[in-house]
Amino acid sequence: MVVRLVGLACVTAATAPIALPVLQLLHGPCFALAWTAAVSFAADATPPQLRATAQSALSTTYYVLGAGVGSVLWSVAYESFGARPTYLAGAALAAASGALLLPQLKKRAEPDLEPPDLV
Repeated sequence: MVVRLVGLACVTAATAPIALPVLQLLHGPCFALAWTAAVSFAADATPPQLRATAQSALSTTYYVLGAGVGSVLWSVAYESFGARPTYLAGAALAAASGALLLPQLKKRAEPDLEPPDLV
């Protein structure tokens, strides 16, 4: 995602005919990886009886808040600051989000070395 956004920030009128189709090819894998990770994280982070609710909350958050509010905010940024700063800001936010989530993912991946309670 970060690479794609930085790439979009670097597109010029001269490079657009080649760069844009190539960068758009990254959209499918970026979306698929991000959505799969989000769904997996939501399923792992919730008790089994709340997994359907967590999936619903994830979908609603992504498609209503992300697509609705995000489209409005980013279009204002695009109009106010232009393409390059907006795409670079998006890349910075994606990188910061990843950096903040990485310790949580590492913690989840560590095996539980404590013996289970047998009581």
